[in-house]
Parts: sequence; structure tokens; C-alpha cells
Amino acid sequence: MSLPRSKRSDVWYSLLLVGGGAALAGLAATVLALQFYGMSYGTRVTVFYLAAPLAAALLGPCLWWWAIIKPGHLSVRRGIGVGVLGASLAHPLAWYIALVLAFFTGEQTVAGLLVFNPLQDLLASLLLAPFSLIYVGWITALVGGVAGGAIALLQSAYGCSGRWRAALSV
Repeated sequence: MSLPRSKRSDVWYSLLLVGGGAALAGLAATVLALQFYGMSYGTRVTVFYLAAPLAAALLGPCLWWWAIIKPGHLSVRRGIGVGVLGASLAHPLAWYIALVLAFFTGEQTVAGLLVFNPLQDLLASLLLAPFSLIYVGWITALVGGVAGGAIALLQSAYGCSGRWRAALSV
């Protein structure tokens, strides 16, 4: 059995891989959610194919650091919990990103919403997020939980927790 390396880059590589996994999970959840409601094509929903993975990629590593790496509690159960939490928190951020992208492109978004100001979009995203959580939150929570559990399983199999401890103690 080899001794864990104590390089800070191990933590950064882990967070980078979590971000990539979260982005892929966000894309998968978007595809599944839009397919489920038969809205997979059209200019008004295509913005979510970029907004949701970007939101997941931004939130995933932050939550992973806060809930798993920093306290040193790597487990599949905790990974599932972080995945579900990230998927739920990604809804308002994805709406905001989608509305800002629609603002910059001059396009309408879902339900024909016209966006006039990115600051007003912040309020709109907070109002729209509960509806998307009600309609497709179960899909995003399921995909996020599976992705979080899989990432935690892989990281525990490769002994990442020991390397993180060694890197953070230096």
C-alpha cells in the first residue's frame, strides 16, 4: 500500500473532475427533462442546454469542497446528498444564466418571456425556479444523486480522501 501524496493539486484535480461530472449530469438532466415534456427542440429551450450544465459545473465543486473535501467525510451517501442538493440549487442559477443569455442574444425564452435587464432577471429566476423544481426537480435530483454517488464511489475507490487529508495538512 502506497503512502498518500501530499500535493495541493490533488484537491484541485478532484474539484475539476467533480465540475466536469456535474456538468455532464446537468446536461443529462436537461436532456431528460426536456424530452419528458416534449420540448427538446426550439429556440426557446436550447439555451438550457448551455445554462444547466454551466450552473451545475459552477455549483458542484463548491458544494463538494464544502460538504466532502474540507470536512474529510467522503462517502457514497454524502455524495448522493451533495448531488441532490446541487441539482436543486442549480435551478435558480440555470434560470438566471438562461435569462441573461436570452438578454444578450435578444431571444425570447420559455413561455415567451422577454428579458430587459439582467438585474431584473435575478428576481425572475427566483420566481421561475420553484416551478421548474416542481415539474422537473425529481428528474434533476435523481440524476444529481446518481452522479454524486458515482463520483464519491470512484473517489473512495482510488483513495482520494487520504490524499486530500495529506494535501490539506501541509
